[in-house]
Amino acid sequence: MKIVRTIPVLLFIAFLGLSPSVSAASEVVEAFAILAAERQEGDGSNLIYLVGVGEALVILNAKLDVEAGRTFYCPPENLALNSFNYADIALKTFESKPSMYDNPVLRRRPRAVLAEALIDGLIATFPCD
Repeated sequence: MKIVRTIPVLLFIAFLGLSPSVSAASEVVEAFAILAAERQEGDGSNLIYLVGVGEALVILNAKLDVEAGRTFYCPPENLALNSFNYADIALKTFESKPSMYDNPVLRRRPRAVLAEALIDGLIATFPCD
């Protein structure tokens, strides 16, 4: 089972053209590699985690809208995001700027980097006018 999990990690690193020691900490790269594998398999704890993060962001966005009259991202009203959408957004965001996620705080909490990439990705994907 370990070799099955290692292969997607190595493929993901090769796909990014990264060496973990060059651009991003290995823990961060591995977190995204695992997410990519779970996305492909259609199941996994990181997908569930991103749904929780995504739902919390929906609530935060609505609260900001009501209390401050602004939001930090603006998805179309008829769009219902799911775990696959959240994973795709986080992965695309990481792939575009992997070095942005190479910092000591995120290295200590690899799952936090998934949430950070999702937040950045939602803002970039659904900008507010």
